[in-house]
Amino acid sequence: MSRSGPTLGLCRRASAVVGVASLLLTACHQPQPSPPRPPDSSIAFMSSPPPPTTPPGPIPNVAVTLRSPPAGCPGPSAEPQRPTRLYGKLYGRQPVWGGFYAEFDPHVHVFHAADAPRTDTGWRIKVLWIVHRDQSDPVVLSAHRGDGEPVWFEIAVIGPPPATSAGLDPAHPENVAERGGWKEFPSYVYFPSAGCYTLEASWRGGRWRIGFGFGR
Repeated sequence: MSRSGPTLGLCRRASAVVGVASLLLTACHQPQPSPPRPPDSSIAFMSSPPPPTTPPGPIPNVAVTLRSPPAGCPGPSAEPQRPTRLYGKLYGRQPVWGGFYAEFDPHVHVFHAADAPRTDTGWRIKVLWIVHRDQSDPVVLSAHRGDGEPVWFEIAVIGPPPATSAGLDPAHPENVAERGGWKEFPSYVYFPSAGCYTLEASWRGGRWRIGFGFGR
């Protein structure tokens, strides 16, 4: 046997061991994939639903266009009156009255709101509510179309968002008229469409109701 045989075999085995070690070292030095990053806290925050922008209650169903008001609407007719010389024509009865910023046709008992803007809550007009100086209990306002669709109220400056009823608290008026002590509550009133409406004011021990048409 040649003296080189065992030596050659040992060398081959050594080379194999060195090769495996080299492969292991190479594998150890290969860049490893980075572990997945934890979710960004801002993404989790943004996934939370934003605060609702619509007022509480049923979502208003606002007509795309404001049509002409219907005539012959039922209910006690809205009759313009002058309970005090401090204001113009008002609608309602003692102790609370509303001054509508809309043209009233007394022959067919309808309000024409030619310049009412359309909003997400309804076709908006201004109404100034006044409460008699002797009224101490809160007055609650509500209104609806003939099919039950509600009207929305927003008492200006006081702060609450529009709602399907409004409370006028004489103990905390937005403003007190300088003459006569009448308590004023500026407001916006939102109508969903042209139609026949019923408006009601109620307080402890009494209420009144009027009917009218509303539209362009």
